[in-house]
Amino acid sequence: MLRFPTDGRIQASVLDASAKTKYVEGLQVEVLMFSYEVYRVVHFSGLFALVLALGAITLHIIQGGTKQDFKAKKLVMATHGTGLLISLVGGFGLLARLGLTGGLPGWVYLKLAIWLGLGMSPILLYKRPQTAKAVWFILIVLFISAAYTARYKPF
Repeated sequence: MLRFPTDGRIQASVLDASAKTKYVEGLQVEVLMFSYEVYRVVHFSGLFALVLALGAITLHIIQGGTKQDFKAKKLVMATHGTGLLISLVGGFGLLARLGLTGGLPGWVYLKLAIWLGLGMSPILLYKRPQTAKAVWFILIVLFISAAYTARYKPF
């Protein structure tokens, strides 16, 4: 039997205590999943990076900056992309820990649509800089909507 090396402290806090046994090509493998709390931290870490990047881009555009004169563009866009990826991985990890069966509920599709909107917002900001002040408030509404949807799962 193959086992993933863990000490007791890590297994109790980071990894779920209940291991799932799977058989891969005749070998018995014990798979330890990360806990709900770990995925939540991963998800929120991605969201913090996303808020930071979108705030930086929006404020740069509001102050009259352009894509060409943005000195920190590579750093900010890397933070934006990394934040999107980390929040998506954490979000799907949370979904896996919820144990949903029979397809995804409607609130997950709304969260994915919000995620796409957050991912595309730098394009809107650079293509139409006159909308930057409105986008600032739209981003706030999107983040609040995502939080409400995740917390209350309205549909």
